[in-house]
Amino acid sequence: LVLQNPWYLDPQWWAVLATFIASGMALFIATFGDWLKSFWKPKIQPNDEPIRTSQTVGDTTFVYQRLIIKNIGSVAAKNLRVLLTYEKAPKNFIPVPLNWTHWNKSSRDIPKGEPAYIDLLRKPGSYPNYQFCWAFDVGFSTESILMDFKPELGNIRLEFFDDHGKVGNIKLQFSTKEDKLKIIN
Repeated sequence: LVLQNPWYLDPQWWAVLATFIASGMALFIATFGDWLKSFWKPKIQPNDEPIRTSQTVGDTTFVYQRLIIKNIGSVAAKNLRVLLTYEKAPKNFIPVPLNWTHWNKSSRDIPKGEPAYIDLLRKPGSYPNYQFCWAFDVGFSTESILMDFKPELGNIRLEFFDDHGKVGNIKLQFSTKEDKLKIIN
């Protein structure tokens, strides 16, 4: 008398089933991988309106326009960079890599949920115009169009990029009357 085990107790059937499950998962990930990744990426948005602040270094007082942003995405932003440009940029204008406040670098990591400050514009001493806050580690241009902020050229746009690609976009408008930037998204 030979007793036969039911199929669900046979290790060969489990091996076949595991192979089909693994093949199905591999096919699903290969087909929908990019779509799945879209759920796990950083997302940068303003935490509040830009602030106007000042800081004295030696004999010079600098007036800054700063923006607080926050990573509201599902993962940390790695090597996050901010590029500033005019919404309707002149032909000879290149995007300006901005400086992270107190980091003095063009890129930084921002964990999920953490706010961070960006220096947008600065006005040194009695200088009449704001200047762009170029990141210290990339150098800067001596051309006026790339140094001095010109409100008459219109709104400015900030674009945020990390290792995942573009993770944010913010439009700002400058009020000369209030001497302040405002978000206009």
